[in-house]
Amino acid sequence: MLAHRELLNPPDMSPVPFVGGDPALLDFSQLADIAGFRWLPLPPVLLDAGPWIDAVGRLADSHAGTRIAVGLNNMSHLAFVSALSEKSNTWFYADFYLYAANDRTLSFLRSRVPRLLFAYEWLEEEHAGPTPPSGLHPAPMVRLSSSFAPPLFYSLVCFARHSMNEGRCVDECPKSFRSELQQGRNRFRVLVRDCVTYLFSANVK
Repeated sequence: MLAHRELLNPPDMSPVPFVGGDPALLDFSQLADIAGFRWLPLPPVLLDAGPWIDAVGRLADSHAGTRIAVGLNNMSHLAFVSALSEKSNTWFYADFYLYAANDRTLSFLRSRVPRLLFAYEWLEEEHAGPTPPSGLHPAPMVRLSSSFAPPLFYSLVCFARHSMNEGRCVDECPKSFRSELQQGRNRFRVLVRDCVTYLFSANVK
């Protein structure tokens, strides 16, 4: 089930596979409910992690009887681990942008992340993935299903502002846009959510 990473997408954000928007408005109902956890995949880039750490901490405290799985997508997200490690209902997993490309990465994560559920295999890896060093028992590895369509590109620059509206914000901006791009025979879908731009293959809805 966890191989189908799209199941962990916040329903209101899909196909964008991360939470987004104002962390002060982060709501429990926005999180996917799968396999006994609520799934909270962090965006790869956070300009200020503090408000997000506070938001996740509030969710954990207000839903103490529910397990929350926080997806780490950047080594800087270890700050969440340090801040939330004492909350027993908060678990962690190494999401697909936190590249678990070798056994040293896995060993490092296991030594630094309590309640590490698993790590996704390196997205670009074609074989079975890294072999754990002798004597260690790292968290399980999960291979991503071929049905999962990750963003091909991710940018904090708003495509709607800079490419569709001559560098100006749209009046009463909905912070949600769709567009299409092409490069030769290749076709792409652009999504803007909360001023962040995501590029997907054209077959992603």
